[in-house]
Amino acid sequence: MFRGMYTVQVDKEGRLKLPEEFRRTLEKSGDPSLFITSRDGCSALIYPKEEWERAEGELADLARSNPAVERLLAISSLYGEQVKMDPHGRLKLPELLRESAKIANEIVLIGNVKYLEAIDRDVYKKSMHLLSSEDTAELDNKLNRGESLD
Repeated sequence: MFRGMYTVQVDKEGRLKLPEEFRRTLEKSGDPSLFITSRDGCSALIYPKEEWERAEGELADLARSNPAVERLLAISSLYGEQVKMDPHGRLKLPELLRESAKIANEIVLIGNVKYLEAIDRDVYKKSMHLLSSEDTAELDNKLNRGESLD
């Protein structure tokens, strides 16, 4: 599972070096293959290959009856690229996605349990959203009652 947030440098070739904690999580799977994509062109979503294939299969089933999901799959293909982590723990972000998300030098890399999200540091600082007090109260109530968060 991916947890935590790190600030990471992107080199001139568009590569980022994964923090050690994230590297260990990926190495446990035994497959250094990753799928990098985006939902909106504003950030990079980095999935272990197996996790992406599972999510993509679920989306493909939903796309049959939902045009928005079909568009999401098309966007994922547009920005998507399969990559492998090199022996130094680096991976190269797709050029189209780097340009679209304005990823150049320094990024924020966020662990979202099953995948990582990479956002340009300056863009992240400007768009950082916190939970409202209403959101927090609703989540607390659900968790205290043992309800699902759906």
